[in-house]
Amino acid sequence: MPLETTRLGGQVTWANAVYVRAELGDPDLTQPWQASARDACVAALFDLGELVELALARSLADAPTKPRRTLKRQLSLVRRRANRRRLHGLFWGAPQHARGFAAARLRQLGLSRSARE
Repeated sequence: MPLETTRLGGQVTWANAVYVRAELGDPDLTQPWQASARDACVAALFDLGELVELALARSLADAPTKPRRTLKRQLSLVRRRANRRRLHGLFWGAPQHARGFAAARLRQLGLSRSARE
């Protein structure tokens, strides 16, 4: 496959994709609580935290008392783990992003290190 380039430059990127059934991401889906719990397990296998949270919340709505306690505990764990990941990503990557933004802005203004030399 030939690679097209532009005169403006750019960056070659790549990505991985995981395709899931549309129902897995539908918050209004009506199905038995066991099916939603199964969906949460499948989403967890692929490390899709947002879909795990959604499926657990759906199953929690209709589950009987005994499974409801377990589902509620798992939903709490999933939410805490997601919050830790968000904070880690935000603060771990922030210095790198800030340096990149500052360097780009200095280049726009003609104040980059190479322009000064």
